[in-house]
Amino acid sequence: MKRATPDSNILVSAIVFGGKPGELLDMALRGEIKLVVSPEIAAETCGVLREKFKFSDEMVLNAWERILDTCTMLKERPPEVRAVPDDVDDDRVVACAIAAGVETIISGDRHLLKLGMHEGIRIMRVADFLRGPAIER
Repeated sequence: MKRATPDSNILVSAIVFGGKPGELLDMALRGEIKLVVSPEIAAETCGVLREKFKFSDEMVLNAWERILDTCTMLKERPPEVRAVPDDVDDDRVVACAIAAGVETIISGDRHLLKLGMHEGIRIMRVADFLRGPAIER
């Protein structure tokens, strides 16, 4: 089974808009892929939902539960990583992916996508991931 780390923007898009990011979460729920996130990625997702999309406390709790239902939460603290010079906040996504031992980071963030790969971990858009060969159907 392929393993990937989505960034918070992918999770926000899945929860708010559905579309291809929503399809990604649905695949994880069905057990077709394994998504791994850190508590920091999940917390950032919920913060964006609250602040930018004005989610109520109940809606944020529902989003948190959806993340827990579809993603594996990283238990160990990720390593300190300096991989994204243009946006150090994106380092947490790379750190999670390294700690989780995933093959792919799924993102729409231009700073992450610009890297293309880090320590053997591919960085790609959700549409490219869904097209494969990143997943086995």
